[in-house]
Amino acid sequence: KQWYQRRVAITAGENGYLVLCALFDCVDDTILVKKTILSEIIENLDYIVMSAHGRKIVNYLLAPRTKTCHPDIIEKLSCGDNNAMSKKETSVRSQEILTYASTGIIENFSQNVQSLLMENATCLLISNALLNVNCDITPLLHALVDMINADVDSVNEQTVHIVLRNTLGSTSLQKQFSELLIERIPMETFKLWLGSNKGAFTLWRILEHKSADNSSVLVDGLKQFKLEDFPESAGKTKLADFLAS
Repeated sequence: KQWYQRRVAITAGENGYLVLCALFDCVDDTILVKKTILSEIIENLDYIVMSAHGRKIVNYLLAPRTKTCHPDIIEKLSCGDNNAMSKKETSVRSQEILTYASTGIIENFSQNVQSLLMENATCLLISNALLNVNCDITPLLHALVDMINADVDSVNEQTVHIVLRNTLGSTSLQKQFSELLIERIPMETFKLWLGSNKGAFTLWRILEHKSADNSSVLVDGLKQFKLEDFPESAGKTKLADFLAS
């Protein structure tokens, strides 16, 4: 009972987060896990993601035993593999837990996208969520675009650049996100992006895979500008080469 009452605080503990990750790995009754643990984690995500250990739990929910997890964590948790009590396939258990957590994570991140983009550690949670949840990510993509529209210089911030780079570089997301950016961001904002290296690189990434059905809108708009009037940068060179091809 004492542990149950402190389960949210445990997420921030140096060893407590490992206990929770181990539970996700071995408890076959994922409905029970959802009711007793996941519901509390989702309800308190604002608090949990501000803790380094809490972020490890969220990353483990999204992509267990991947590069988002430190090798030491994986090594410690692997001690429980093939235990006699767990009968369900690991992949099945992980997907069930991810399904229970995904919608709540996307809803929370959509509402708190600006604060999550204030630090490198939390911005990576956005990328991890977009790449791994198994629910509709449209609300979070829209929240990102809305934030960029509200602050056109945000494209030059390192955290925003990381999320844009990771999302536009994903084969599963690049088409949807590129089309949304072209559809909802004014051409005048894209013109401002030409003035910075990160902004020009983002424009190139939107276009490089030619996956967006509306990419011609951006290409035609950019060709109206004289690129030589903008500062030289590696991003502008990449974009110029693309537009000239």
